[in-house]
Amino acid sequence: MNEYKFRDKISGENTFHCLICQIFGNSSLASRVIFNDLICEENPENLPEILRPGVTINRRRGTAEENKLYFLETSPVNAQLRFTGEILIQGNINPNYVDYAQALIWAGLQQINALGGSKSVGLGWLKWELPEISVDEKVWQFLVKEEVNN
Repeated sequence: MNEYKFRDKISGENTFHCLICQIFGNSSLASRVIFNDLICEENPENLPEILRPGVTINRRRGTAEENKLYFLETSPVNAQLRFTGEILIQGNINPNYVDYAQALIWAGLQQINALGGSKSVGLGWLKWELPEISVDEKVWQFLVKEEVNN
């Protein structure tokens, strides 16, 4: 198994953590990743206020709920707003270990097509423009071995 031994902050014992916990942390291991906010590059003065009406649907009955009309303030349809942000990945705890964090996060982001709620009404859909990264072949070999072992 490709888990690495860590000293537990709470109990002081040596413990093993899965690959995901080694990146994002858990109750006894700090996260190695910091996600900055996504910032919209468009000047707010250039965007009109759009109010989209909606109604709450009772999923069990499949009908509209009474007195549940709402208005959602959003951007214009197909506005193609650009957001920028950064993901900061701290170095591996031990330089002798294979550092697979960047490769897994990069691959995972490419699988996300929408963020947040209201995806069923067309909000939150996105297209990533991620920088190309170079991944050492030993990282992919390490991850393939880990997949086979689990």
